[in-house]
Parts: sequence; C-alpha cells; structure tokens
Amino acid sequence: MKLLRLTNRKLSKIKAVCIVSTMLTFAYIWATNAGDLKHTFLNVFNQLLGEHMARKVPVEFDDIKNDPDGLWPWMRLHSPKPSDRQVTARVLVHARMRTGSSLTGRYFLAHPDFAYLYEPGLLVRRLYEMDAYNDSASYLAPMQLPLVQSIIDFFNCTFEGDVLSLLTRNPWLRKQMNIKDLVTTDNFTTHCVSKRNRVVKTIRLSDIASVVRTKDFTEGKIKIVHLVRDPRATLSARERFQHWNYRTRRGNDIKQNIEKFDKYATYYCQWLQTNLRSAQNIPLRLRKNFVIVRYEDLADRPRDIVPKLYDFVGLDLHQRVKALIDGQKEKLGNGLSWRRKLPFNRTSIVQNLCNDDLFRFYGYIKVNNTEQLVNDNFKLLSGDPLVPSGINFIL
Repeated sequence: MKLLRLTNRKLSKIKAVCIVSTMLTFAYIWATNAGDLKHTFLNVFNQLLGEHMARKVPVEFDDIKNDPDGLWPWMRLHSPKPSDRQVTARVLVHARMRTGSSLTGRYFLAHPDFAYLYEPGLLVRRLYEMDAYNDSASYLAPMQLPLVQSIIDFFNCTFEGDVLSLLTRNPWLRKQMNIKDLVTTDNFTTHCVSKRNRVVKTIRLSDIASVVRTKDFTEGKIKIVHLVRDPRATLSARERFQHWNYRTRRGNDIKQNIEKFDKYATYYCQWLQTNLRSAQNIPLRLRKNFVIVRYEDLADRPRDIVPKLYDFVGLDLHQRVKALIDGQKEKLGNGLSWRRKLPFNRTSIVQNLCNDDLFRFYGYIKVNNTEQLVNDNFKLLSGDPLVPSGINFIL
C-alpha cells in the first residue's frame, strides 16, 4: 500500500511536469508566432488537463457550434460564485463600431445602481492578438465563445486576473466605466456585487444567437438591446475615425481606401442581416427580452427613447439619468448629419451592398441622387419600419 501511494505521488509529479513543460513549449510557439503549431499544442494541452477541467467551464449552452478548434475548455477553470444580492437587471447592449454604443452605455451608467463593463472584446482581442478594426464574422470567430463567457462572468460578478490587469494598465478604460482605483479582485468584485443592475456594451459580438443560447438568457435573466444605425452613417463615421483619405495624390492609397470602404460596408450589412435572422429565431416566450433601437432615434429624441429603454429593462428613470438627458441639447436631424459628409458615390456603394429589404426592415430610406442626399426635406428615416412581426422595436 505504501509503495502504491509513492507510485501515485510520482505519477502526479510526472503529470504536473508534463503540463508545465507543455505550457512553456506552447508559450514559446505562441511568442514566435508559429501559427501552424498553435492549434496542435492547444489540443495536446486540452488532453492533458482532461475532461475534469473542461467540466468546470461555467457558461452553459444549449447548442455550442462556434468553437470548432476546441480552444476554449482550458482557458477558464474557475466556477462562478453568484452574488447574494438580488439582481434586478442584466442588460447587454449589442452593437457595432461607430453605431452609438458608448452613448447608449452612458445612459445606463448614469444610474447610480448600475455596474458597467465597457467592451469586453478589448480584452479578448488582445489575448488573441487581433486587429482592432476588422469585424468580419470569420475574423472574429475565434473570440466569440470567450467573449460570451466574459459577458456572463460580469453578469455574475466573477472576474479573471486578465480583466483586472487590463483595467490597471488602462486609465482611459476605467474612465469609461466610471471607476478609479477598483482594480483588485476584492474591490472590483465588491463594486460589482454592490450594484443591483449590470450592463455590458460590446461591438465585437457577431451573432446575438450565441447569447440567446446561454442558460442565463433562456432563464430570462438577460435583456438584450440591439442597437443599429443607418449603414451609410456607420460607414461615414468609420472612414473618418479610421482616417481613410480619398484626396491623396497617391492613386494606390485612394484605391486601397475604397476597397476598405467596400469591405467594411459588406461586413456591417452582413451583421445586420445575421442578427435580424437570429432575432426572428428567438423563442416566442423570450422575445420580450429583446429589443431593437435605432441610433438616430436615440440621438434625436433621448427624452422619448431613454425612458422606453428603462421601461424595457424594468427600471424607473433615475433623477441622474433625467439630469443627463436635460443637460443635452436636443436637435432633430442630429442623427442624420452624415448626409452632408458622405458623397453620393460612396453612399451608393453602401446602398448596393445592403439589400432593399434590410433598409425597409430597419426603416432607412435610400436616395437616388446627390440632390436627394443633401436635401433636408427628403426623409432618410421612416417612422414605420417593416421589422418582422414579433420583434420589439423602440420608436
């Protein structure tokens, strides 16, 4: 018996040495960017950790289809510890780059009883060494499962060291979340647990179906605000944000930037189409927990739209939120200011890439010439979008 115990101890030590050796080898391969070997070592490492670790992944899915390489099971080994305090609202703002997600997040952050996570995709993107601007579904595919995991983690106030490390190094990110020195595990967890409501805004989730399939959503714990913006306005904002120059003397630069414009317009139209289809597939009993909001309505009429947002998540409008709205200068047409910034030739590119049904569903009106584009009397936004029946739409 004594010999058997010694043998087991030796075997445990040997297994531990093997795991550590594999980790060090994998770290070297990752650091040297030997791409073809990364997946091989991930699979070997998964096998060494065994099924016991894989069972500890806290997110439960009805149907996981978006982790074909099996990269996820070993990455999160903790078990969540739900807070004892009753949580009233868990809100996910699902948007894309330059669609007004930060503005929407601020309307929730203004409420003193909201904990706010600003773009968890920033963390996941850095872990995967991914381009900040490329948001095609195929490119973002490897980060989708860990992104969903980070969202669910925040809703349950469970955090990994990577999140805290990112907040420690990034004062700009802390400012967006309205926190100062809450960067230790205990302080940040205490901060989160102390709030009755939690909100996450993300611009790197490709398909809302990946959240709809989680146990948290199927149990009715999550409210989803799907924020959309006119594709033409989104591309107009992106080309200025990413400094695409069309007036340079170098012809190659102009060509490359037109190609970028075309590519990102395609990605955004595909994202709208994918998520509209996924919204239609939400079970009827859960559709009350999903709503579409247009940026144009939120920007032009916050006094109308924000109270409806709070009604959707089941909360009264707090005085601080009212003060934030009252402090803004309301100007009709503010959400359509892009019409004098984006020329007709590039407007046409977007209109041709997004099909007519998509424009009608979201209530956006196409133009046929420059005169219509710059004429403020020509409506670009319909007050009666033809969104499929059964889908909630705040107007």
